[in-house]
Amino acid sequence: MLGSLLCDKFICYGRIKTAYFANILIMVSVVPQMWLTVPSLCIGRFLLGFGGGLCIVTSSVFMAETVPAWKLGTVGTAVNSGIIFGLLVTAIIQGLTLPSPNITDMNLIATTQSWRYGFAAPGVFAFFNIIFWALFIRQDSITYLIDK
Repeated sequence: MLGSLLCDKFICYGRIKTAYFANILIMVSVVPQMWLTVPSLCIGRFLLGFGGGLCIVTSSVFMAETVPAWKLGTVGTAVNSGIIFGLLVTAIIQGLTLPSPNITDMNLIATTQSWRYGFAAPGVFAFFNIIFWALFIRQDSITYLIDK
């Protein structure tokens, strides 16, 4: 939530730069989440939330500035649907990679590596998001360029 609240401090440097920064921050946030300590997990989740907030606001502002008014409702719904779909896929990955609840030895969780896939999924999505922005969105929105 902090990323979405502070997005105005970042978005003034450009929508595309902010999107790249947010996605890189999400990819970087995966690293501390791979360590098996509570502080590193908290740091990684905070960075992930900050980057996610930046990404949501930046993509919404970019779409609002580039899409014609008569298509804005459809595109806005598509952006939000994409976010929810990403959350669903991540939740499914996390659910499929957790150990069985019948396990009585809690040390098995620390030795099993599959739980890390669920925490790495946002980094994979951010990587593909950077590729998407690089291939298909070549310049900032016209509104930003005029204001600049």
